[in-house]
Amino acid sequence: MTSISLNASDLDATREYLKLFGFTEATPVRDTAETGTAKAEAWGFPGGYSASGFDLSNPADPSAPKIELRRWQSPYDSEPAYPLPVSHLGIHRMIFNSTLSDLTAVAESLRAVGVQEVGPPARCCSGESSPGGIALFIGPDNMVVELTGPIPREGAGREYRGSEGAPSGAPSPRPGGLLTARQRSKSVES
Repeated sequence: MTSISLNASDLDATREYLKLFGFTEATPVRDTAETGTAKAEAWGFPGGYSASGFDLSNPADPSAPKIELRRWQSPYDSEPAYPLPVSHLGIHRMIFNSTLSDLTAVAESLRAVGVQEVGPPARCCSGESSPGGIALFIGPDNMVVELTGPIPREGAGREYRGSEGAPSGAPSPRPGGLLTARQRSKSVES
């Protein structure tokens, strides 16, 4: 996968949220297509379209997909994003792997800067013997991000008994991980 495209009602709030997960580099983008052009037709907007936003990248992980964050100007659909739970059709969450040594500490860092949890970190996906777990967080427009990572035995993770097992396609640990000490201190300062 090379990129993920996300529509946002508030570019600044969504950009700040995604910074917490390592997507700190942003390139401003304006995307338009005139009425009747091949590009407008390919996108399903024969009357043309206009959107602006940012292409976000994670400098600690050059292999991570780019996030194309956009706010549509025309046409614009103000219909609210889907609510929780994540049982609706379509994409329901993005999964990132935390390479830090304690997912519960990452969750605490995110809570400390005001990020709302779906629920507390949970051991996943083979019962209490699982070395790691999951934690889900809610961002602007009900964007759900799931973190996977280790939960130390003394950690407070509860057992997750979901039927889906380990998330398929979850990235393997990478250098730089999510929420390095530098990123946590920057997010608290901003």
